[in-house]
Amino acid sequence: GTAVLSATFGSSEVNASASTSLTVGSRPINVASMELTLSGGGVLYGERGTQFPSTLKVVLADGTVYRDVHGLSWLNATEIVSYSSDTPSAVAVLATGAVVLRDNHHSLVTVTATTTCSPSVSAVDSTAPNLKMPFRGVDLGVNNALQFSAVDGIVSVPVLVNAGDLGAKLTSFQIVVSIEYGFLHAVSHSEGVTAGSLATAAFSGTTVTLNDPVWEVLLNGNTDASVAPTGLVQLATLALEVQEAGWGKVTFIQARLVGLVTCIKCDDTDDNSSDGLGEEGEVGGSGYVLLPYPEDRRQRRGLRLSAPPPRVATAHARRALAQPDGSCCGSSVGVDAFYGDINGDCV
Repeated sequence: GTAVLSATFGSSEVNASASTSLTVGSRPINVASMELTLSGGGVLYGERGTQFPSTLKVVLADGTVYRDVHGLSWLNATEIVSYSSDTPSAVAVLATGAVVLRDNHHSLVTVTATTTCSPSVSAVDSTAPNLKMPFRGVDLGVNNALQFSAVDGIVSVPVLVNAGDLGAKLTSFQIVVSIEYGFLHAVSHSEGVTAGSLATAAFSGTTVTLNDPVWEVLLNGNTDASVAPTGLVQLATLALEVQEAGWGKVTFIQARLVGLVTCIKCDDTDDNSSDGLGEEGEVGGSGYVLLPYPEDRRQRRGLRLSAPPPRVATAHARRALAQPDGSCCGSSVGVDAFYGDINGDCV
């Protein structure tokens, strides 16, 4: 039917009125299109379990536009739209369209919104899931895009430690990065902060041992508390060369935290040298990388990049690692854990 809405304004000097007709019909108006936008600008960077909102714009066949259908107080949008993720182990999606970060992933994750009634209309958006490490956590890879990617046959791997934002200083560490040697080969390393890592400081003087054995990279470091960095600290950046056997494969780059010393007072009374230490699989900053074919080979043979089921790096016998050295009395680094002292001279 039709209803008439009227408004009248009156005073002793002025009278004004207006009216309009409102027609209410029972004929449904279909959804013409939708646009899904995940937050984060293409990257979900946060700790495991963090929820990120999304926005679903809906355009009806009569031209009506709802810029955020889940923001309408009079409509339960969960009854007319459903969501799915193509990799729920990395990015899960809730009925409201919010997504939950669960893990790193070697490729973009696509989230799809679909109407529950006919005609079926869908919208998609993709994002790079990238875990943020908690306090004293070790992180590998960049944090403003996919964790790892190969450029000109090289996978660049920033190695970082989160010393937190409460004033803790990173004074000493020993970390092992493991690769599958048949697929990757460690060729070089560098110091300093790289833009994609989002690090706030760099550790000066990290000792990096490559290819001893060939499937491991050992990082050691120690520094005086007076110059020790805080925040998200970049220890080094590793350059891993893609080998022919790895072309088109997915492989695991793994971090193992052997020793780590952080402190706030740094007077040997508050050294934390135990929290977060663990074996393989317990460091959340590890992750998979998809190794592409060389550009010329892909063009010549028409090969496509494919992502087979992830494979874990081959198990190898471990190197004999340096042990905590308690002989450096007087150092501002904790005397019970002095991991960076390679030659025993306490510096």
